[in-house]
Amino acid sequence: MHNKIAKIFVLILFIILAGCVVDEAEEQSILKSYRTLTPSIVSVDLINQIINSLNYSDFNDNQIQQLITYPVKVYEITYRTNYKGVEIIASGAVTIPETGEALPILSYHHGTIFKDSRAPSNYGGGLNMEAETALNIIMASTGFICASPDLIGYGESNDHLHPYHLYYPTASASIDMLRAVKELCVKLDKVPVDQYFITGYSEGGYSAMAVQREIRQYHAGEFPMVASSLGAGAYHLSESIKRMVDAKTLLSPAYIAFLITAYNEYYGWERDISAIFREPYNGHISGGILKGDLTQGQINDMLTTSLSNLLTNQFLSDFRGQGEDQLKAAFSENDLYDNWAPQIPTRLYHGTWDEVVPSFNSETAYSAFQQAGSGNVEYHPLYRKDHETAIIPWIKATIIWFNSF
Repeated sequence: MHNKIAKIFVLILFIILAGCVVDEAEEQSILKSYRTLTPSIVSVDLINQIINSLNYSDFNDNQIQQLITYPVKVYEITYRTNYKGVEIIASGAVTIPETGEALPILSYHHGTIFKDSRAPSNYGGGLNMEAETALNIIMASTGFICASPDLIGYGESNDHLHPYHLYYPTASASIDMLRAVKELCVKLDKVPVDQYFITGYSEGGYSAMAVQREIRQYHAGEFPMVASSLGAGAYHLSESIKRMVDAKTLLSPAYIAFLITAYNEYYGWERDISAIFREPYNGHISGGILKGDLTQGQINDMLTTSLSNLLTNQFLSDFRGQGEDQLKAAFSENDLYDNWAPQIPTRLYHGTWDEVVPSFNSETAYSAFQQAGSGNVEYHPLYRKDHETAIIPWIKATIIWFNSF
């Protein structure tokens, strides 16, 4: 009788322990869910239609069309990441070529988004897509598994304000997505090559450099990087903000409203926004115009391009002078060009006529990397190109260059 009880006890203990092992494995998993975003495979013919729909003369030489090889599928994934010390669920899009070949992973980072519907994971299928989703599909078709994080504040995590141009939360969420993509590949019986390419434009250039620096310093063994192509990012963020505040007018007031509000929220300063922005604009900002429901144009229409009308006299005087040390220090902490140097081939692309993110950002980064001893960095100025017209020359050069590896 005692032996029977003992056997039952051992069996119960085994079941409990087995259950604990399963729970532990689930806790260690980064990937939470995935689903196909395209109703069917995006064919090579449709990808060529996508290129034509972009209607850029820069594609007329057929260099990219000749590299289009694979049909692709687009997936939405959700995954676990950490934001300000708390686990949250984030999301992104993964574009995977339909092939049995082992392919490298490309980490692609989107530019500034104001409206949540523009996040990569909101791809609607067919030709109904954002331009950057099209670029992901094109790049994937040339032979890459493309991972495009929504970043915190969009998609699954849109209950948070996006930490705009903040180094660590950007890098952390993006790197966790790469881990989730590796898990996704296992579930889909895809075998990626253990090689990583990194790229992005505008805020995406900033994000891509943040990821590259974080991997270089802390995760080099986990993510063997091959090459990086960085387009028009605000790598010298503190100087970019200084010049913005020193100006009389703004091309897009939505940017400075986004930056200051995001920093105030992320660092938990709880500053009264009316000490920075004048009426009625402080009311619009505190009322939620940056919560992801409005486009950049709609936000700009609710603000003003006149800096002296948008910002209070006290704030302008302090920021241009010796005050606002806390905010200035935070911007400097999120500069990306200093205190490290790339070890992989890295290209910096920037339009010489860029007024949104001036080219001194890439020039400063290039000079700093050279002085730090990096012989793998190249600066490619895109002459007579502004922030918009430099996008296609950058992506074309990036696709061709990445495929050369």
